[in-house]
Amino acid sequence: MKMETKVLPMRDFMGRFADQFFERAKAFMDPEYERGHERHKPIVKRLAELNMLRRPFPAQAEIIHAGATHLYQENKPALILSQDMGTGKTLVGSTLAMMGNRPQRTIVVVPPHLVAKWARELEVTFPGIVVHRINHAGANEIIEREFKKNPGAPKCPEFWIIGRVRMRMSFRYQPATNLRYMHAHRLRAYHHCPDCGRPILEPIQPSDKDDGAESMDTVSFMADDGNEDSGSFAYASTEWVEKKRRTCAWVLNADEKVVTGCGQPLWQAVRHHHKSPMETLSSALMNIPSVGQKIVGRLLSLDEHLMGEILHDLSNGTIHSAFMGMLGKVGRKKAQRYLDSSGFTIGDGNYAPVEFIKRQVKKGWFDVAIFDEMHELKGDNTAQGIAFGILSSCVKKTIGLSGTLVDGYAASLHPLLFRCDPKALINMGYDANDGARFQREMGVIRDIVTEVEEDSKLSARSRKKVYRQTRNLPGLHPQVVSHLLLPNALFLDLPDVEKSIQDIAVQNGYGKVRLLPSYREVFVRIKQTFEQHTLVSEFCEDIIGEMVLAMREGGGKHLLGPVMSAALHAADGAFRDVVCHPKYYEKPIATLRPVPADKDGLLEKERFMLDLVRREVASGRKVLIYTIYTDRLDLTGRDKAILQQAGFDARVLKSSVNTELREQWVQDALEDGCQVLICNPSLVKTGLDLFEFTTILFMQTGYSTDTVQQASRRSWRIGQEQPVRIYFASYDQTPQMSAMQLMAKKIRVANQAAGNISDTGLNASLETEDDDSGALMQIANQFLDGIRDRSHDAITGAIACLDEDVFDGEFTATPMSRLQEILSAHARNSLPAQPTQQKPAVEEVPTMLVSDDFTDGLLTMIFRDASASQSPVRMEREYPKRQAPKTNAKPATGQRIPPKMQQEFLDLFA
Repeated sequence: MKMETKVLPMRDFMGRFADQFFERAKAFMDPEYERGHERHKPIVKRLAELNMLRRPFPAQAEIIHAGATHLYQENKPALILSQDMGTGKTLVGSTLAMMGNRPQRTIVVVPPHLVAKWARELEVTFPGIVVHRINHAGANEIIEREFKKNPGAPKCPEFWIIGRVRMRMSFRYQPATNLRYMHAHRLRAYHHCPDCGRPILEPIQPSDKDDGAESMDTVSFMADDGNEDSGSFAYASTEWVEKKRRTCAWVLNADEKVVTGCGQPLWQAVRHHHKSPMETLSSALMNIPSVGQKIVGRLLSLDEHLMGEILHDLSNGTIHSAFMGMLGKVGRKKAQRYLDSSGFTIGDGNYAPVEFIKRQVKKGWFDVAIFDEMHELKGDNTAQGIAFGILSSCVKKTIGLSGTLVDGYAASLHPLLFRCDPKALINMGYDANDGARFQREMGVIRDIVTEVEEDSKLSARSRKKVYRQTRNLPGLHPQVVSHLLLPNALFLDLPDVEKSIQDIAVQNGYGKVRLLPSYREVFVRIKQTFEQHTLVSEFCEDIIGEMVLAMREGGGKHLLGPVMSAALHAADGAFRDVVCHPKYYEKPIATLRPVPADKDGLLEKERFMLDLVRREVASGRKVLIYTIYTDRLDLTGRDKAILQQAGFDARVLKSSVNTELREQWVQDALEDGCQVLICNPSLVKTGLDLFEFTTILFMQTGYSTDTVQQASRRSWRIGQEQPVRIYFASYDQTPQMSAMQLMAKKIRVANQAAGNISDTGLNASLETEDDDSGALMQIANQFLDGIRDRSHDAITGAIACLDEDVFDGEFTATPMSRLQEILSAHARNSLPAQPTQQKPAVEEVPTMLVSDDFTDGLLTMIFRDASASQSPVRMEREYPKRQAPKTNAKPATGQRIPPKMQQEFLDLFA
């Protein structure tokens, strides 16, 4: 019998048999958490009995069940929650910290402007907890006081909230040595230890010694037996003593032999000022908004006992009634906002709290550490990255929260994963300093080797010069996902939350509903005029050619920054002179003269911006415009002037607005009639909900994947009803296109790591469909593409002008009142099925008594029920005893359940 062979392309083959591959892969997996399994009932019961005023959505509850299993049943040290922006990372992360078998003490590290928001959400979610805000200079004092008061486990759950900048802040110091004159080859002053009184020595390398005879300040190490050792030392120089905090390690004894020093520190802390206690108190009070010299004078004239009460209340974040009368209504509001964000302290010390916890607090006193916006701590050798690693080593459990965990490069994951769970990476053969090797083996790199033949004047043979360059490219090896992310991370997207509510609506006979509106991303390829294209191209060729020539001659790396900055800015700044003048050059490399403009004086991208604003505002929509040029090359002023001249109310949010005041600044602008908001995307990428701005235009993107992904989701969140439109504008045939293409590849890799392989609007900027992520990842993508649900994919497209823009496929979300009706009905129907348990009544928030999986959260978080803002009643929770955790290690997984297998196809594994 002759067998016919049919050849299929890999994409068609993977798509046809994807379900069978998926089922086969599931058979080989042994996940830690499986929905509905008998062994997870204690975890499910614990969440159901947890006293919460805001219940999680069903999708959030599944993440909490899986995370609690990983942390407490499997006893793993770390968990990463990679959740989409707006899916409730705060609720899920804090609930996981509450799921221990006893009350736990949790330290939460957040961006500085989110300290008050975190405290507010915790207080309206969990009654009976204690919240400490320690984002001020008195943080160490509070930690020390509470540690001495209770060095053991807390009696009720505690949350300590601190900003990541305050966490790693350090103090000033200066050398503390005695300078004494002595005869050592010559009369001069030498550094002596203030404790043991001996001359201090610094170790030097043998190559540092003068050729031939020894230097006059160098002595040889002499052992007790009189033989010389190979070590060489010199009298400590002032530069060596001031370079870092030294200790008395090596000294010269009376016999002029090098011996070990006393080990005492050779530095001392320095106060920021030399004020009197009264001046220090006055300065601290005047830091509070609305408090001036007049009010300070009235405060200092009060009775000592009353003044002590006022200062005590300020330290606890509240305002005393006697102080309220001096501030007035507006002043009280400003002062309370300052206390919520920065706190009040009289101290001026900046000793890093993370160092204090490491050295002065018992290890494990903090049970859990939560790191919000964890991706911003990925610096390999930064102060806040090191503080992240130190704090993780001082607690029992680490929980990381991030909406953009992967930025496209494997190297950025290495420090995050190593600091969370170093054993996992050490088992794979990677140490703390192996970031470059991790990128080479688990990421994608490109080695560029250039050979240049040069004529030799001394011989007939030519000479070759070889130039090597290694570039990191976006991409991940599948082992990063299978061996590092799946065992340690859980993923949740907004469509997952929506699908859980859609299932409830269908079960209760309400038909199809939408929790989220459509999300549309459009890439705009702006065509330049002939004059602009000619002038910009010549300018870019000149400066890039100068940089390449300098780098070939062995230098020129210092040109990379100014040249690339000028090349990217040239097309957008062509209305004025664009000068590329590096720091160490006597004259500019090149200058781009202003491009001849039309009658309106606008460039093509500016004209597109104006047309877009006209159309959107006419439809009753507000526009948010992002630009990265807000400093020396500021373009916000010109954009604002163009829009205001056309009759629109445009506002510019500057970095001078304090982070904790930006949310209120935006609300005030909206109340004043703002139609267009212009700002740098980094100013609003975290912590702000900009529901009113349903259209977002990126004039430039920059190179930060985290910033672009976070900033583009400021308005597409739970609670938004109108379609959201995102536009990425870039000039064609300019270096801006290269930046857009790199950003598209990085976002594609970041989404792939989270299991999302749908197209984005920036994919239209790619000239080809080539994927640099490697053959294995391409096969995985083709496999996932055959089984994924496409109903929640973003609407994508590419246009060259606004006339090509169409709104096909856009839809609005179901009105919140309709969703409230559905969820209330589901709560009534499911209430009898809930286990009966005795709970204390909460008169202040009667709607929160419904024991439902998600109704409470929707009423307080989405509908902003006023009752959620009332003061919660203090309640205690009983923590049941649990059995010892299992010892067998199993990989955690947050994979979705696939659709049914395609029965009409051949079973490959039969």
